[in-house]
Amino acid sequence: MPKNTRDPEAEIRQASLELAQAKKALIDEIVVHERVVEDLKHLNTELRKSQEQTTLMLRSVQMAGGSLELDKVLERIAEMLATASGMPHCGIYLIDEERNLLVRRAGTSNLNKKQREQTKNLQIDPGQFPLVKEALELKGPVISKDARSDPRVNLKILPPFDFGSMLVVPILLGKRVLGVALNYTMGEGYKSTREEVDLAGGIAKSVALAVENARLYGETRQRLAESQGIQRVMTGLLRKNSLPEVLEIICNEALNLTDATGSAVLMLEDNSILRVTSAVGETLSALDRLPVEGSLAGRAASSGKALLVNDVGSLELDYLRDIDIKSLIAAPLRVESTVIGVLDVINKVGGFTKDDVRIINLFADQAAIVIDQAQLHQKVEQMAVMEERQRLARELHDSVTQALYSVNLYAEAARRSLSAGKKGTTLSNLQKVREMTHEAMREMRLLVFELHPLILEKEGLVAALQARLAAVEGRSGLKTEIRLEDEQRLPIAIEEELYRIAQEALNNITKHAQATMVQIDLKVSQENVCLEIKDDGMGFDLEAARSSGGMGLRGMEERTQKIGGVLAIESTPGAGTRLSVNIARKAIKA
Repeated sequence: MPKNTRDPEAEIRQASLELAQAKKALIDEIVVHERVVEDLKHLNTELRKSQEQTTLMLRSVQMAGGSLELDKVLERIAEMLATASGMPHCGIYLIDEERNLLVRRAGTSNLNKKQREQTKNLQIDPGQFPLVKEALELKGPVISKDARSDPRVNLKILPPFDFGSMLVVPILLGKRVLGVALNYTMGEGYKSTREEVDLAGGIAKSVALAVENARLYGETRQRLAESQGIQRVMTGLLRKNSLPEVLEIICNEALNLTDATGSAVLMLEDNSILRVTSAVGETLSALDRLPVEGSLAGRAASSGKALLVNDVGSLELDYLRDIDIKSLIAAPLRVESTVIGVLDVINKVGGFTKDDVRIINLFADQAAIVIDQAQLHQKVEQMAVMEERQRLARELHDSVTQALYSVNLYAEAARRSLSAGKKGTTLSNLQKVREMTHEAMREMRLLVFELHPLILEKEGLVAALQARLAAVEGRSGLKTEIRLEDEQRLPIAIEEELYRIAQEALNNITKHAQATMVQIDLKVSQENVCLEIKDDGMGFDLEAARSSGGMGLRGMEERTQKIGGVLAIESTPGAGTRLSVNIARKAIKA
């Protein structure tokens, strides 16, 4: 039989080796499994972060695009960027391309009142702030872990906050820079992760279109405001406001259009002096006259071009030494090619822009036409007053002077007849003196009431008519009566024209009608105004009077047309006269 060659010890060693190898393989498999589990956990965390970042970006875009009000859009963006960057404070600065400055427009709401005042309208010159300049050049986020020691952070141009870390994120639309977001901590610094920085940059890029849309919407609203401002000025003219009223409207609308704090209209006199004829708001009301030579407004008047100065104090002008003017636009008021004055606006927070110049130039061109029309209207009124005075002077000469001359002749005749012992002739002459004296007194009363009575402006049409009836018709022996329905004041221009019409009608009654009674009815309702004057006199032939131009008919018709009314006259010889003026309330401008 063959001998058994098995070695138990060798077999045991082999089994142990295989067992060790299996154990090692199992351990290796467990390690790999644990690594896979860790990798899956990490991937899950990264996926969750990515989902959160995507959600935050989408939310940012939705919130930014949920409004067309630029300031609201920017406030929402600031809150989103603060959340994304891990830095609790954020300010949004938009680029002013004309001055190459970044102007703060919005920020997070977690600043106190004093801090909000310190950051309000803050301006940053990128050339003086290397950290901001670097972000704009790279067109991407740039971070400073310690703003207090970082030479790229110019703390001198920032509010006195205890800045910690700082992150500057440019807001880009394509390659165009719209502005920057300045994220920061106060006190302790914050180590933003690369992911947080990238997320902030991504949000800034995503909302850029919403910022641009809101900006364009704001510009559209500004254009609309310009049109409405010009419309209000033109409405002021159409309402036939006085020149001071028109100038005040122009000053107020100039403030509204530019966000200035003061404005004034300066009218040119003798090509050498600018007189402040109207001013509202800050400062300019303290001025009265300016020389054309040596003044900012004078430069605009002389050149015929608008002048923009955002650092008035640096010019060291003597006439402005005691007046706080920081920034100014002076725009010439032109009618065709002639400069008639200057429109000034002053002290806009943050300074004026070229767009403000464009707006004021457009507005000034329209305002100049309005002013010119108002001045023309004023001159026409002054000429009408002069014509009225000349007419009164002629009537004074033709009536009262002639009557007094006749009184003098009859008095002299009475003296001579008395000396000759002719008693009858003397009494006859004295009677003539008495009659002519009464006639002169009656004419004087009429002429006095031809003037604009103060009572008309102070107490109104009804009081003026009552005073007229008592002073003239009542003293002439006429029975007078005035009846009212719903007594209320009308615009003074309407009351004056109605008074003049009534005055002419009463003059005709007193001089020609031989009436014993005159009655005035004034009815004021929501639909119309009616003035009616009746007498029981001898009447007249209306067609004959119109043909001859007598009885003041043309003047009464012109005055009635001027106030948008209708004049009606009914008269029959021997049966009295009825005159009425009807005005629709809608034709009466306040």
